Amino acid sequence: MNIELDNQLEKIFGIIYCIRNRKDDKKYVGQTLSHITKGVLWSDAKKGEKWKEYGIYSRFMKHYSHAKSPNGAFNQLHFDMKKYGINEFEITEMIRVPGSEIEKLDSEETRFIKELNTLEPKGYNVASKGVSLCKSKQLVLDYYRKVEKVVDERKPGRSVQKTLSRKTQQERIDFFLAKNIENVAIRPIKRVGMLVQVRAVVLISGEKDRYRISYTNMDMKLNVKLAKEFANSITVPEKIHIHEALVNILNGNPANVYKYAEKLAIFSQLDNVNNIFGNKYWQKSADSYIYSVIFTLNTKPVTKKKISFGGKKSAIEKSYEDALEFVKRLPYSKNTITNLKQV
Repeated sequence: MNIELDNQLEKIFGIIYCIRNRKDDKKYVGQTLSHITKGVLWSDAKKGEKWKEYGIYSRFMKHYSHAKSPNGAFNQLHFDMKKYGINEFEITEMIRVPGSEIEKLDSEETRFIKELNTLEPKGYNVASKGVSLCKSKQLVLDYYRKVEKVVDERKPGRSVQKTLSRKTQQERIDFFLAKNIENVAIRPIKRVGMLVQVRAVVLISGEKDRYRISYTNMDMKLNVKLAKEFANSITVPEKIHIHEALVNILNGNPANVYKYAEKLAIFSQLDNVNNIFGNKYWQKSADSYIYSVIFTLNTKPVTKKKISFGGKKSAIEKSYEDALEFVKRLPYSKNTITNLKQV
């Protein structure tokens, strides 16, 4: 069974599952989706991209494929699967989460990890909190995107930015198609001088208030494409205004974009990070100090990944600040032991 992305997304749901080792009753709690896709944009559906059935049994076999792979086993669950064989393990569906509430998957996973006591060494989970953001889950989140309503504390009569809470992508489109749209402004949103999200702000003719839709993927080019695609679905191109910095991103010129975005995307996907350590080191080739951050993964044998900041033309203080900002942006940093030595 295939689900077409444009009009069937409401059928997709999240699942919390539990894998049990029959030999010693050790358990692992994880999350997955009923369907997954290789697509990254809504328009991919029109190009033939499909959502395919996945669910707990496909996820179970994915774990086992990691276990059998020479370089794929990276946690104790996989090592034991390889040691005892797949027949000594069973998988059970614990709870389903509707697609419209897919953001609850992490908290539900955390709850079951605690209730079933699956944290190492009694279980297979290496983290007490569930944190997972695969591409398919991100698409479901975007489809049902909720944006906090802006509370207007300014003087009466001034313009307010409104949001559409708990609306699906199609419901938003239908809402705006019924309106007389004056213009759509696609803007970059920065924090500490860095681009962190892209926002589409919609102005309706005859209404003083505005509406906004925010896109917060780590891939800023993807955010611009999603915002532009949404704007094109509700109005004509002549009424769409894209900020110059975002036009540069679409054209392949990453002006004003977080310069470590690509590396951030890679390091954000690391599994089982046990601790993060950072310190300054003398780099002989640059004849200066650099700041390196080392990620220790809870694997057997222990695996380490490193990223360095700075160089010949950078002050070590600035390199430390870059490293600190990079680690803060990682989705798992708050739940990981972190020690970045200040310089």
